[in-house]
Amino acid sequence: MKRKLILLLLLTASFLLVDAFNSAPRAHAEDLPRAGEAYIIREHDNLFRIAERAYGNGFDYYRILEANPWIEPDRLIPGKLIEIPAAARPIGPLPPESLEEELAEAGVLVEAASTRAPATIEPVPVEEKADDGEEAGGALPPATVTHSDPAPGAEKKTSVWNTLQSRIQSKTFFGFSLEMFACYVLLFCLGHAILQGLIVWITSHITFVREASIRKSFKATFLTEMITLCTLLIVSVVAIMMLYVGTENAIEGSSSQLFPLVEDYLGRPVGMLAMACCLLGLHVLLSLRFIPQIFEIQKAQAFMVVFLGVLAPHLAGFYVVGKKMGFIQA
Repeated sequence: MKRKLILLLLLTASFLLVDAFNSAPRAHAEDLPRAGEAYIIREHDNLFRIAERAYGNGFDYYRILEANPWIEPDRLIPGKLIEIPAAARPIGPLPPESLEEELAEAGVLVEAASTRAPATIEPVPVEEKADDGEEAGGALPPATVTHSDPAPGAEKKTSVWNTLQSRIQSKTFFGFSLEMFACYVLLFCLGHAILQGLIVWITSHITFVREASIRKSFKATFLTEMITLCTLLIVSVVAIMMLYVGTENAIEGSSSQLFPLVEDYLGRPVGMLAMACCLLGLHVLLSLRFIPQIFEIQKAQAFMVVFLGVLAPHLAGFYVVGKKMGFIQA
């Protein structure tokens, strides 16, 4: 067992060293792409890395693609000249030009107008009664309508949730509506759990865990994936409530982004790496919790399964994605 583990580690280290020596050096500071200028494509460049250097956010690569529709994103030709747009346009609506427009959007001017004194209207003369006692046709004064105030308790019960709904119903996350983003997350978690179950089952047989079966592997991975998803859901709900519940400032809704700071941070390599490490750590801890219990094996033996079937594939995937998106360079 120890010899196989040492051999696997040596092969992994050899692969990383060979790939590092064959990688091209990092571009110099004066050759970095800048917004609003032309840029010459160099070797090992990709749109995500160019956008990350030009705008500070790699997810703005679509702007470069819109400005240069002739390029192929997966096969950039070194030496070709491309145009980088000046700056990324804001996702939300433009801010109002004056204070009156800002207050009008917030609904303050409408409320203020309703509280003003009504304009003086000259009364319309009404024809006098006829001699025979019948009333002549004329405009009748409007009837006085009294509006009953709503119960104070009902308004307090619904105002918090109405405010929350009005704050987030038009919000987006990375350009997707909340419904679409939730569907994508669910599909990703389902596919990830199926693939992870197959890898754990294969790794269990490699490490001679005879108690493992395909049913137990899928059960352990689905439990791990479900609890990870529930943790993310709880954190997101708490964050939304902390940001938007009880806020009455309508100017705050000028941006269509749900979490502008989070999107800006996750659009950088450091933010993506921090998020990936947190999710991977939670996934590994939950795997160490369920695999020994479901497989009915010792924790030491389960640690080998988790290391080879959970940790190693994710690290390899991070490395491939990092090389593809330009995060990892020699």
